[in-house]
Amino acid sequence: MESRSKRMRGLVTHGVFGVGLYPTGWTTSKLRSEDLLMIPARFAPVAFGFILSCLVSLLVSGIATFRNAGLIDGFFRLWMAAWLPSWLIAFPVALAVAPGTRRIITAW
Repeated sequence: MESRSKRMRGLVTHGVFGVGLYPTGWTTSKLRSEDLLMIPARFAPVAFGFILSCLVSLLVSGIATFRNAGLIDGFFRLWMAAWLPSWLIAFPVALAVAPGTRRIITAW
């Protein structure tokens, strides 16, 4: 059996929700669980909250910045200055609200 380090050569990232590293040229039907580099399951809620809060706060702050300032010189800098504080609030809120939201969804 070939070692894990040999299997790790020639890997590329693939997919968004199936985040992991896949050997080059492989389709998902050829994958085995030991061929993937995944984050541990206990970190999945935090990773989900991190990605969700980044994307949502980035989108909302971008729309708000565009509506208030328009497409001006320095728009990107202004947008990032608005995004960072909003993300610093959105991330802990997403982590705090997620368990209650899961309970509501599973009870529904």
